[in-house]
Amino acid sequence: MTTKIKTIVFDMDGTLYQIDGNNNGYKNSSLEKNVHKNALRFILKTENCTKKEAKVILNLALKDKIGISNFLSKKYSISRENYFNVIWDISPAEIVQNFEIAVQIVNQIKALGLNLILLTAAPKIWQKTVIEYIGLNNVFDEIYAADSFTDKEEIFKKLSQKFSTKSILSIGDQLETDIKPASKLGFLTFLVKTPNDLPLILKLI
Repeated sequence: MTTKIKTIVFDMDGTLYQIDGNNNGYKNSSLEKNVHKNALRFILKTENCTKKEAKVILNLALKDKIGISNFLSKKYSISRENYFNVIWDISPAEIVQNFEIAVQIVNQIKALGLNLILLTAAPKIWQKTVIEYIGLNNVFDEIYAADSFTDKEEIFKKLSQKFSTKSILSIGDQLETDIKPASKLGFLTFLVKTPNDLPLILKLI
């Protein structure tokens, strides 16, 4: 089938799978709880302080607009990547759910010869672990994780300079970060509520 879509940008969390939090998202999920637990342990070890003092620092970090990683990496003069490698070393088993349909659809699209890009606000260590866990290794032509950017719009702009914007489809579950910045640059977009919406993409391509 002839199509004008040549490149598809996939979000990861909430798009390729769901997790066990509120509305199948990060909030109050096992993932969030593990991240906070690991961050607290990191602060305790680095500061050599009481647990109460460490919680005060963690609460300040949670108010950072970019995230805990931004606050703590600056506070302790370490790279975000080094921070992520310690804090996000978490098993996806029993956290990552409802990915089977997404895996099937991504593989079908890959078989059509389209250029597939993964763009996630999650850190590289989580991205690699999850993609291996759900079985999508070696499927994506390019991968961008949070270690290399602070805002997805940075990557959308980079892709707009690399490809014809009218040939790119951005798929995600977050209107503000996956859809609006991509649409602003002229990308085609597709907002999903759950991974179960992904079969509808086949009608677009």
